[in-house]
Amino acid sequence: MAGDPDANASAYLVAQELYVSAEKLGAFLMCSAVPDLPITGPGSQTESLTLYADALFGKGEYQRALSYYKQAMQRRKVGSHMDLASNKRASPGRQRSSPTSGFAAVSSEEEAMLKFKEGRCLVALDDTSAAIRALESVPPPLRSLRLLLLLGGVYVSTGAARGRVRVNRGGQQRAGGSVFLAGRAARPFGAG
Repeated sequence: MAGDPDANASAYLVAQELYVSAEKLGAFLMCSAVPDLPITGPGSQTESLTLYADALFGKGEYQRALSYYKQAMQRRKVGSHMDLASNKRASPGRQRSSPTSGFAAVSSEEEAMLKFKEGRCLVALDDTSAAIRALESVPPPLRSLRLLLLLGGVYVSTGAARGRVRVNRGGQQRAGGSVFLAGRAARPFGAG
């Protein structure tokens, strides 16, 4: 983001909770996007889609935000496969176990954050089963404390005790102490 002043401005607007302005800037950035923008990384299509979705989420437009988070995830996957293809051509001796095995998997912290944001939207839309699927698709080593708390909150609201125990143990390992999931909430941990 350091190299793209427009993305920096959009990120600043989202951080300052000026979601209407961030949405307008994001829409402008996406409409005026140059076709040869990188798919991933600073100033990329993925970053623009994510910032725009953040603005929509802040405005309470959860369904639209969910759509843009999913598009950002798809762009990341396409970009990572394009990188793998170019690396495969550069070093033909390196083989992957299966050409499609990594496509649906979450393999980086950025993808885990996108899945967390997707889960937040689904919780806000009261689609808890889809939220659980999205959040559980993140492998345990990539689950942030925020993701664990959101997942635990969804388990509490649905009464899934087994899942709560798994999340609690994962949170204990990550935080070095115990994670308490107290009380029931109509929208558990979904706001932040």
